[in-house]
Amino acid sequence: MSDDLAVAVAQQQQAIYTRAPLFVQACPGAGKTHVIVSRHIEHPASTLRGGRALISFTRNARDQMNARCVAAGHPELTRFPHFIGTLDAFIWQFMVLPYLPEPQIARRIESWRNLPNAEAKFGNRVVPLAAFDFKLNSSTLTEIVAVPGAQTPAGRTISDSPYAPAQWIAAAIRCRDHWLQHGYYTGHEVRLQAHRNLRRAPLHVLETLHSRFSEIVIDEAQDCSVADLELFEAMRRHGVPLMVVADPDQSIYGWNGADVARLLRLRDDLDATVMLSGNRRSTPPICALAATIRTGARPPDVSVIRTAGAPIHLVPTKFGNVGKISHTHTGESLLDLTVRLATVFSDTTDPDPTVMLLARKHTQLPPAVRRGENDSNPITRLARAHQTLHFGVAEPFELDAACRQAEHVLLRHWYPKHSGSIPEICRENDLSPATLRRHAYALLAHLPAPTKNWAAQVNACLKTWWRPLTAPPTGPARTLGGYVTAATSSKRPDAPATLTTVHQAKGTEADAVCVLMDDTSVLRTWLSGTATTTSELEELRTFYVAVTRARSLLVLSLPEDTIDTIHGFLTQRHVAAKVVES
Repeated sequence: MSDDLAVAVAQQQQAIYTRAPLFVQACPGAGKTHVIVSRHIEHPASTLRGGRALISFTRNARDQMNARCVAAGHPELTRFPHFIGTLDAFIWQFMVLPYLPEPQIARRIESWRNLPNAEAKFGNRVVPLAAFDFKLNSSTLTEIVAVPGAQTPAGRTISDSPYAPAQWIAAAIRCRDHWLQHGYYTGHEVRLQAHRNLRRAPLHVLETLHSRFSEIVIDEAQDCSVADLELFEAMRRHGVPLMVVADPDQSIYGWNGADVARLLRLRDDLDATVMLSGNRRSTPPICALAATIRTGARPPDVSVIRTAGAPIHLVPTKFGNVGKISHTHTGESLLDLTVRLATVFSDTTDPDPTVMLLARKHTQLPPAVRRGENDSNPITRLARAHQTLHFGVAEPFELDAACRQAEHVLLRHWYPKHSGSIPEICRENDLSPATLRRHAYALLAHLPAPTKNWAAQVNACLKTWWRPLTAPPTGPARTLGGYVTAATSSKRPDAPATLTTVHQAKGTEADAVCVLMDDTSVLRTWLSGTATTTSELEELRTFYVAVTRARSLLVLSLPEDTIDTIHGFLTQRHVAAKVVES
């Protein structure tokens, strides 16, 4: 075992065995999931109600922790009195659901998009509730509601109406409160209710947590909003042992309430801090480059698995107005160039190395993978579902989400006067969910490829489609209108690569990663080291997350007039780099 690897293992052991309260600051590729699961296995519950909660931000991380416990021969650690799940599920199950008024049947939903009839209305003008932005004020924890942007279809509906934005906000709140009375909660309402419960009966809520859990582990805490951190601070003040795992340099959700300063304040309030600086993912050149992006003088993380690696490849790039991106000198598409370089420089034994092309925004990606601007547009969502099915590369959860979109369309067509969730409408109309799922899948398989005027084709297909016996045989059916605003998938069926945004790629990795850097203001901030504003710091952290997705090869796609400056900057800092001329 090398000295560097021995140090990394010792750091992990310290994180596994140090008693909570504890803050673990983990660099990219540090093996934090291994630390969390190992801690869970090495310190099982000593009493009947001495469970541990392992909280993640994604279902993928949740499933990974569950699978590792089972693979290690400890399936009992995934069950009562323990809890392994997402942050939303934890807050809902332990801080909201037990305190809801009876006899309400409550349901936690991903978004108001899950309810087709969740709409704010004035006359014949309709705006989906999902288009409004509901947030908690970071300082007062009171609710803030904003109208959709002026450039979105929902925003244009509001601006073209005779009603003021404040009236639309009031209509949205009334609509939301109507659905709350029927027991529907999104993540925002769950947090709002949790804070209300803490204000009304803080000791009751926190004592319940304290009696159930001997420790609560929060993974990816840098993604927590201020509202989330307030909940954790309340637990800490009441003596609930917390283990907080985070990398402040990867905090890129400021727009959603994440606050690095508040996270660091929580870190300082905990008893101990353990650093995990051994990177098991990336090569030394990638670690060295990442260190130049971080604020502060922290040295590069240590690449403990790879002792050498390909230099950083700098590609002079022609950025087209509609995402047509190519090498300035040869005209080769950036995606093809990255795939070609990956086959040469990736150190994987797989003949088809994984490739990822990352952009800060969907609008920077090639047209075939750009997402529609209006996620609340049903025809665009159905087009995305259609492409997910026909690409043949979707994960099971992606196929499930695609079928749910088709189910919404069928139910709106069959039962235009009914509202509620899919299970509710099925129960009310004696419709088998399995039958609905089969027809949803068949509909997606039957429909032609999406075009701009796809709605007419979909409506014609629905008109001749099978109808359940409980559906009204006559009467006005709800048809789909509007246009498919853009192609809708994050993958191309003809490309051996994933093309997506940095935010969506967070938590993933690939053998070769190409980062599109066409924003010269971000480059200037990086080179000058003068980031001071909140937005500048978050832009650098977004860049940091992007480059640390790479295992073997990192390609930076840059405006041609910045290449020499950046090459010189990296050379001065002893970061191996080369310019791709051909």
